[in-house]
Amino acid sequence: MSELPLDSSNVEEAYLASVIVDPEQLDITMHSLNPQYFSVKIHQDLFKAMVVLREAGRPI
Repeated sequence: MSELPLDSSNVEEAYLASVIVDPEQLDITMHSLNPQYFSVKIHQDLFKAMVVLREAGRPI
């Protein structure tokens, strides 16, 4: 049986969606995550934008 490659894009999407629903989740995780941890470029960009907005006190 061959193993499928690990695909974290679904997990990344779930995390980003959870931040949209509850931005306080970002407060808990943004200092331990790095944009490069995301495997999909758009997810990296979304995470960066969310952090910038949150740090500026603006809504996500």
